[in-house]
Amino acid sequence: MMIAIVILGLGLVMTATMFPVAWTRARTLTEYTTQRSLASSAESTLSTLLHAAGPSIRVVEAPPGNFTQKLLLTAGNLAGDLFYDPTLAGGTYYSPTLNSYQVPAIVAYSDTRVHALNVQNILVSSTGGATVDPRIPERPWRQELMFNIENTNSHPLIKDPNILVFEDVNDWKNQFFINNSFYAAQVPIEQRVSPSLGAYPTEISPDGDKARANWRDKLSARRFLWAVLHRLRSPVGPPNPNGNALSSQQATEQLTLATEAVGTMRVFDFYIVTLRRTQPSNRYARQEWEPPTSLPDPTNRDVVVPASRSASDDVLFPTPWRVQIQLPLTLKLRSAPPGAVGAPTGVPTEVQVPPTGVPAASTAMLAGMFPTGTQFVDEVNGQAYRVVKRREGLPGTPVDGFAFLTLDREVLVEDVDDSPQFGGDFAMESDDAVRTVWVFPPAVDRSAGGSETQPFFDGSPPVVGIDVLTISLSPPG
Repeated sequence: MMIAIVILGLGLVMTATMFPVAWTRARTLTEYTTQRSLASSAESTLSTLLHAAGPSIRVVEAPPGNFTQKLLLTAGNLAGDLFYDPTLAGGTYYSPTLNSYQVPAIVAYSDTRVHALNVQNILVSSTGGATVDPRIPERPWRQELMFNIENTNSHPLIKDPNILVFEDVNDWKNQFFINNSFYAAQVPIEQRVSPSLGAYPTEISPDGDKARANWRDKLSARRFLWAVLHRLRSPVGPPNPNGNALSSQQATEQLTLATEAVGTMRVFDFYIVTLRRTQPSNRYARQEWEPPTSLPDPTNRDVVVPASRSASDDVLFPTPWRVQIQLPLTLKLRSAPPGAVGAPTGVPTEVQVPPTGVPAASTAMLAGMFPTGTQFVDEVNGQAYRVVKRREGLPGTPVDGFAFLTLDREVLVEDVDDSPQFGGDFAMESDDAVRTVWVFPPAVDRSAGGSETQPFFDGSPPVVGIDVLTISLSPPG
């Protein structure tokens, strides 16, 4: 009988071990199925709603009180595209301040960096009543310091105070940019979640309040949604002078290249990010973009310390941050012959978060953004990485509070070499090592207070997976 009991016990133990494996497999299958469904939905939405920069109509006030249409301000949905305004193309002019010839028609030069698509999210603090719409745009373009917006009533590109910014699509009098310009939210929150919801109720009435409450209850049950990072495959139009002085001939050549680029098809790589929030009580902090907070600068890779906006700006679903990590200076060359010093080793690369130079008070916040399993995208080269292992810096040492992340593969010099400034020299330098990346941090713990700028990130990473799609987009018309 004792032998039988032992055999039965062993059998029960072996059977019990199957349940955790089965649960893990079931969850993995559910997440994989959801990821495939969301990626397909996102691809269909992006192909339908988005377009490359091209001609549009803006409304101007001339004379005062008389709003008339004036062509043409280029408009598109995607950051990194060429924005060119033929109405400003009165040739080139010499700027004594810049000691250079300028091309006013080139509103923004194109670039191949990775950007986050501006989409809708939901404020945690909003009740969604008749007077408060909880839906807000994430506005990731503010995190990039793409434009120096000193006055919200100024054009964020050309800073013309006579051209009014608008975000209300019904306010046609203030419209200077077509409704789907890239700094307006491109996709409503109800189309990003899985399964999708009906349109947000906007009726101002007691029935409308009830409908909004029901809509929000349904939204709170959603666990999965998608977000998008994107990059232009090849630059469009003239190269960015990056502050270098232009001669009269160079300025004229730039104007010609910009004119030829208007109306051409663009090829974009879209990173469809499937996101998950594990608890209905999760809240996600948004990155601060207002001065004096520092943000990474594409042309100057000094180490900066990002901060969080206040708790009143927290949202219900994961939102992207733009932060820095640090690669080791000992990366190997892919082009080195096998067996030579400096040849690839096949050993996954370990990176440091945050970079050296960040104050001790901020290390925990930044390190907490990258738990094991985190997936992030390098802003410059577009490479997506996964954290497979994490170790903490030893207490009492200079790296106390820092995290060291083992990636899913080896990073080579050619993957990140773009120095000096930033042309590439087949050697690792400090400018190569400090990398700006897009990451979706875990949920934030606000128990310490609502105004904290260095909150504690806690929980599992929200990214389930990243699918990369290539889509060709044409300008409107």
